[in-house]
Amino acid sequence: MNWEAIGAIGEIIGAFGVVVTLFYVAYQVRQNTKQTDLNTMALEEASDEAMANLSSIARWKVAENEDVARIYTAGFKDPHSLTEIDLVRFRSICAGLLQIFQLVHAQSLHNRTGSFDWDSTKPTIVRMFNSPGGRWYWENYQQEWSVRFRDSVTEILGEDET
Repeated sequence: MNWEAIGAIGEIIGAFGVVVTLFYVAYQVRQNTKQTDLNTMALEEASDEAMANLSSIARWKVAENEDVARIYTAGFKDPHSLTEIDLVRFRSICAGLLQIFQLVHAQSLHNRTGSFDWDSTKPTIVRMFNSPGGRWYWENYQQEWSVRFRDSVTEILGEDET
């Protein structure tokens, strides 16, 4: 065997190695894509679960505590009928609810919505802000929320008036 034959055999082996390496890389990319999809699904499910927990906790706090239920009910009917301390508590209740709504809104902006999506939240927002207490809260404290969220809430409330 001469050096040219040995060189040709080396080139064939090298080319075969490159082809095998390309197939291996393609396999790894495919596996990585599958794992990324699984991770995304897991994150979406965890997000849904967290949103469900937040919503349940907020509802349960009103249901389990008569004082909170009284403030919640009276505050949405007529916030000016509340004592100064109860008004602070009502404001905290509203802020807690809106934090949940703003989280749902933020997720919808990134197309990361599951069972808690922005469209299903809109009727609750309308119901909340169509009450005297909801209007009072929004008129006095809307600047505490992100511009995008404020704009979306304002749009929803405008749609409801038509």
